[in-house]
Amino acid sequence: MARYAVSKSLRDAESARFEFSDLVKTAYVKDGVWKAAYLLCVDCNAKNAFNAYVGFKRYDFYFVGENIVAISTAGEGTVEINGGGRPLPQ
Repeated sequence: MARYAVSKSLRDAESARFEFSDLVKTAYVKDGVWKAAYLLCVDCNAKNAFNAYVGFKRYDFYFVGENIVAISTAGEGTVEINGGGRPLPQ
C-alpha cells in the first residue's frame, strides 16, 4: 500500500528505489486528540525529468490496522487521507 501511494505521485515510478523501516508502535494527532497507530518510514529515490535520480525523500505512513490513516513528508506536514481509514487500492 505504501509503495503504491508513493509511486502514483512520481514522474517515473518504474525507476523508484524504496527503503522500508520496521513497523513501530506510535501515535498521531487527529482533531487535537492523540490516536494509537503504527508508523512505517519509507525512503524513495526516483528519476526526474532529466533522467537523474534526485535523492531519497522520506514518507511516514501511519497505520491503524491495515489502513493508512495519515502520511507525513518532510516539510509538508501530516495529511489525513481517505477519510482517515479506508484502505488504498493495492
